[in-house]
Amino acid sequence: MIALFLGRLTKSHCSHRLSLQGTRHHLINFIPKFEVADSKKRLRLYRTLLKIIVHKEVPDRLARTEPRVTKRRPKAYPRLTKPRQELRKQLQTA
Repeated sequence: MIALFLGRLTKSHCSHRLSLQGTRHHLINFIPKFEVADSKKRLRLYRTLLKIIVHKEVPDRLARTEPRVTKRRPKAYPRLTKPRQELRKQLQTA
């Protein structure tokens, strides 16, 4: 039933444009209401929450794609392999 309801809500919306942080924010706000509600009111709250989540889409940001890879940036400087004071002396004499 829940999947059917969510399916009807998202038919006209792009699921990849739903806001994760917005969903989290709304869910945190609804939790106290869920705790005190009876089963009938809880179902109404749940449907309201789903409607709010679906209608709060993230705007389409063209050319904003992030690769799903781990990046390792090359370091501009070599590693510290000698004592710092010894390297300072080398820099001062150079």
